[in-house]
Amino acid sequence: MIYLRLDERLLHGQVTTTWIGFLGIARIILADDEVAQNEIQCQLLKMSAPKEAKMLILTVEKAANILNDPRCEAMKILVICANPYNVLKLIESVPAIHDVNLANYGFQANPNGVNKKMLTSNLSVDPQELEVIQKIMAKDLNCYCQVLANQPKKTIVIH
Repeated sequence: MIYLRLDERLLHGQVTTTWIGFLGIARIILADDEVAQNEIQCQLLKMSAPKEAKMLILTVEKAANILNDPRCEAMKILVICANPYNVLKLIESVPAIHDVNLANYGFQANPNGVNKKMLTSNLSVDPQELEVIQKIMAKDLNCYCQVLANQPKKTIVIH
């Protein structure tokens, strides 16, 4: 089972302390072209990886290739993307993705929310990102916002 999460923070305490155990994750894939090319950021992320799950940091294309391998069907994999563009690329490339958590995005680069639309309390997008989110939500997927594992899933409504 592949769980795809949008979280601009990528790997952080909530992922390492709660989501891994809650979902029974065996593998974590951080799918981001920029991060995969940044050796320092990769080293920092690897230092914070949980011992319970093997982690890979890959470009979106490499992540899609791995996720399309039939051997992945037997694993529980958490895939984290830092932006909605990468989420869309993955769901268009990996038919096995059915679960998309649009959990946390839109605050690091633009903390004041200038020209942003709040879709949930943890999801804020500009007009171009909104178009991408609409494309994601138009797919036949289980699409929701769930920031913490012990919180209920929120439906995302776009007005």
